[in-house]
Order: sequence, then structure tokens, then C-alpha cells
Amino acid sequence: MATGADGETHRGAIVARWLIAGPLVLVTTLVTWVVMPLWVPKGPSGLDNILLSLVALPLIWAVLFHYALLERLQWRSALILFALLVSHGVALYFNFTGAV
Repeated sequence: MATGADGETHRGAIVARWLIAGPLVLVTTLVTWVVMPLWVPKGPSGLDNILLSLVALPLIWAVLFHYALLERLQWRSALILFALLVSHGVALYFNFTGAV
């Protein structure tokens, strides 16, 4: 937790950490989950990429959530999560529009 020289907790740091580990991680996880069938190879049955994304959803959320909580520099965790969100959002956009 962020504390100042006087030992008091900074409310702004707590709110920023909450926003990063809460809504930003949730949105990034859901967008990553939606895009996973695009970059996971299809299996012989054709359903492996969909099944793997369903199984991996809690794992993706747990990894991103714990990273956002444990990263010492809040701006770095926000930047990495935002980069993941934008890159997967762009992949999703290109998949639905067909523009390449």
C-alpha cells in the first residue's frame, strides 16, 4: 500500500490500484478471451480453440489480476494491461471488418 513519509495511506494510490486491478483487468480479460479463438490453433474436431479459451478464462483473469496487484509501479501495470487491451481490440476489429 502506498504510504507517505508520515505513514498515512494515500487514498489516490488505493483508488488507482483498485481501478487497474478491477475494471481494467476485467475488460482486458474479456477482450483477450473473445480474441483467443483467433490465435489458438484449431484441433482435429474444430472445437479445441473454443474449449481452450473457456478453460483459460479464469487463469487469464487470475494472472492479470495478481500482476496488477503485485506490480510495484502502478503506471507500468496500467500500461501493459492497456497495451494488451488495444492489441486484442485491434485484432478483434480486423477479424470482424475483414480489413487487412
